[in-house]
Amino acid sequence: MEKRKKLICELVEDEKYVPMKEKELAIFMQVKPEDRRELKRILEELLEEGKIEQTKRGRYVRAEKKLLRAVGLYQSSENFGFVVPDNKKLPDIFIPREKKKDAYDGAKVVAEYIESREEGKSPEGEIIEVLGRRDEPGIDMLSVVRALGIPDEFPESSAVVQPQTPLNLDNSHESLIMISFIKM
Repeated sequence: MEKRKKLICELVEDEKYVPMKEKELAIFMQVKPEDRRELKRILEELLEEGKIEQTKRGRYVRAEKKLLRAVGLYQSSENFGFVVPDNKKLPDIFIPREKKKDAYDGAKVVAEYIESREEGKSPEGEIIEVLGRRDEPGIDMLSVVRALGIPDEFPESSAVVQPQTPLNLDNSHESLIMISFIKM
C-alpha cells in the first residue's frame, strides 16, 4: 500500500499532471474495477495525511505547502534545539544548529516550519525572531501578537489626523479646530 501511496504522490506532484477525479485516476492508473475501493482508501489516507488535496470539484491535486509559524519556547542542546509551541496542537519543531540564529535556552521565539521529516520525527524549522526571555515584561503580550499575526508596526503614511476642539473659556471667540497627528 505504501508503494501505491508513493506512486500517487509522485503522479500528483509531476509538473505535467492535470488534476483528475477518482474515476479518472483509476482509468489513468489502470486500476481494475475490483481494486477501486483500495484506491479510494489510499486517496482518503493521503488527504488525511495532507499529502494531497481535493478541489471543490472533486479533483485531486498536490497539497499546497503552507508556511506555518509558531511562537514558543526554545530548548537548546549542543548541536540542535527544539521549539515547543505555545499552541499545544502544534508539534515541537526541530531546529538545526545553523538555523537557530541568536536563540538561547529558555527564550521565547518565533519559528517557521521548513519541512516535514520522517514519520514519528518532529518537523524541521528555523528561528526567524527571538522575542526575549519568557519572564521579561511584555514578552507574553508580544507572543500573542506574533502568534495571531497582528502587525505591531505601521508605516508613517498610516498616521491618523484627528480634530480636537480646545476648551472655549469665554464664548466670545469662534471655536477653533486644531489638528494633531497621532503616531501609532
